[in-house]
Amino acid sequence: MGNGITTDPTVVREGAEKLRAQQEQWASVLAAHRPHVPLAAFGVGLQGAGARLKELVDKGHDVRVAHAGRLAAAGRDAHRLADVVDAADATNAVALGGGR
Repeated sequence: MGNGITTDPTVVREGAEKLRAQQEQWASVLAAHRPHVPLAAFGVGLQGAGARLKELVDKGHDVRVAHAGRLAAAGRDAHRLADVVDAADATNAVALGGGR
């Protein structure tokens, strides 16, 4: 598969499956390695700032996990779309008398 756009349903499905699998794996890795920000490390008087930093780190991590999930879903959707386009193409080819 090159870098250009393709209309070959098999190539599209392979790319979509690769995207889905990689992003699901990445989401699993991220979920297993959630950042740990120990508030005690900020010392006395700075735990409030540490809590705010921890909240930001947690939100950033959640965004990364959600993004991986959305990309995996896009891979699933692209795979289904390739199936629909391929089926419609086959139906149209038969209807036009060309068969496949």
